Amino acid sequence: MSRERIRGAVAFCSHQKRVKQYVRRDKYEPTVKLYWVDTKISGKYEKEANELYRESVTGEGDAEDFQVGGVMNKDDPMDFDEAGSGDDADDDHEEDDDGASKSHRGKIDKAAEEAAMEDVENVRSVMANLLKAQGRLNATSDKLREIGSEAATESEEKIQNHVKTLMKLHDELADVKSHFDGHGDFDAKCSRAIMEDVKDTPKAAAKAAAAKPAPKAAPATGKRKGSYTCRGGLKKRIRTDGPVATALVQSVVKGVFWYHNEQCQVSEKHACSLMGAIWEEIKDLPGADTLPSTDVIRKAATLSQTGHECRLCDALEEMKLSAAIPISYVDVGTAVQHPIFGIRDFLSSLSERGKSDLLFCGHPETDYEDFWALWRLIQPQHPVFSQHARKDRLKWCIPVYAYADEGTSQKRRGLMVIQYQPVLGHGSSRGQDLNMIKNSLTTRFLYAVMTSHTYSGKLLKNKPLLQLVEHFAAEMGSLFDEPIPMKCVGGKTRQIRLVCLGLKGDLAALVKIGQLQRNFQRDTPTKTSGPGICHLCHAGQEGHPWHCVTFDNMSKMRENLQPPWTREPSLIRLIPQSEQHKPQFFELDLFHCAHKGVWGDIAANTIASQLSVFCKVSFFCS
Repeated sequence: MSRERIRGAVAFCSHQKRVKQYVRRDKYEPTVKLYWVDTKISGKYEKEANELYRESVTGEGDAEDFQVGGVMNKDDPMDFDEAGSGDDADDDHEEDDDGASKSHRGKIDKAAEEAAMEDVENVRSVMANLLKAQGRLNATSDKLREIGSEAATESEEKIQNHVKTLMKLHDELADVKSHFDGHGDFDAKCSRAIMEDVKDTPKAAAKAAAAKPAPKAAPATGKRKGSYTCRGGLKKRIRTDGPVATALVQSVVKGVFWYHNEQCQVSEKHACSLMGAIWEEIKDLPGADTLPSTDVIRKAATLSQTGHECRLCDALEEMKLSAAIPISYVDVGTAVQHPIFGIRDFLSSLSERGKSDLLFCGHPETDYEDFWALWRLIQPQHPVFSQHARKDRLKWCIPVYAYADEGTSQKRRGLMVIQYQPVLGHGSSRGQDLNMIKNSLTTRFLYAVMTSHTYSGKLLKNKPLLQLVEHFAAEMGSLFDEPIPMKCVGGKTRQIRLVCLGLKGDLAALVKIGQLQRNFQRDTPTKTSGPGICHLCHAGQEGHPWHCVTFDNMSKMRENLQPPWTREPSLIRLIPQSEQHKPQFFELDLFHCAHKGVWGDIAANTIASQLSVFCKVSFFCS
């Protein structure tokens, strides 16, 4: 075909009304489009062969009469052999029909199977399209929210309902895809009817047990740990205190040490498959039901068989093997209240589960006394010394850091994470007492997360985020004066106070939360001076060039320093601080400033310059 003909075909097929009918994508190369075009065919039809059937009968002699064509009189006898031959012929035809139908049915089943496999392969693209549709609906919802009229509000509610429906479909498709990837086929164990029967089996057994007369149980002296009351009135003990159960929880939640060097985390699917293999070997052995970890192993094996490994954490919570932290809600100025993990609720849950060491990280009270003795040299005016030193409370004052970082969520949208962590941790690969190693789920305590579209924009101006931080600062400040009882090592209850020494994170989060007027975004490359680029000095202002690193200039930049804000942020107002070190509350994070910032730029520039030199040398040598 000529190029003009190809362009015309593409234009014809790409029309909005005909694109779904005439345009297809290649099965193995999704980026290749196939355009279906009918071409004109001319030719001449000729009849080359004929088939003719003739039947003739000839005879000799003188015959009074004869019959042709199998005509039979009513008085003639019936020949059973000839009659049976007709039946045999019919049977042969039926067998041929059955064979043809079976082969045809086999082709239909194979085609249906291939179509189903192709549908499963396309699940990922369908899920991506659902997420795209969700993003567009959210953008439309934001525009309707800015309008603020009654009709816009009603339309926004409808759109949110559609978004919930789309996400429900997305989750169901994700379950189907994950099951197929893990098992390779959809067997009877994954069907909805079988799953409902599995769920109803314990209920039927419980009803049968309730119908029988319940034996009288001995009076209980008190609540027994890890037990619950059956319908018959007996106390049944859940066996979850064995070493296998402990290892399972640690592998999923904390991670496991591999080769005594690297810490990795086991997925829920892997953990359930291991427990399923263990249960398959021990279930028929005598005494298997009385093992210390029987219920945990059996539950994990059931989840592995039914393809619901993602529910392992819920099962661990039901068996009281993980801390169930209650969710609270605070008002941040939006239509609905925002969920948080309250600091007191978080620490109380750890204490109830015997996990208080996640806050102390194995440090005794003498380590905290030594820490505050060193901190007195840096900030002697800090209120912790005037209020708690005389009453011998410093050994139970836990220093913590707040942390904020605006990461990325789905479709690279911003997500602000607010959390806190103890200053004294398990150490690092090169030093002690630093909070560097161990799983971040156990060394950083989450407070709340907030998506960027909730607080960003010209209309919102970070107001919901600032209100959320204010709630955090109020609760953190209350723990400075009002302690919380926690069970320490040895079972003793101590009155614990938290002392927040600063906020660290990336510079973008510090600027938003601290409302810093002098920040890295205020650089003026076209002017000699500006409002300033650092909240700790006069860098970038008139008479203080930031690129001049002489000792005199660096010393002058810290003289007569004014606060970097026009109004004190909530973290400074509600958390006790040293009056002379308020700007230092907003700490510069070493990872973001050096490893991911300055040193990253230096490395990139070095590589770029060396590549140019290397290319010139290689060209000269060639």
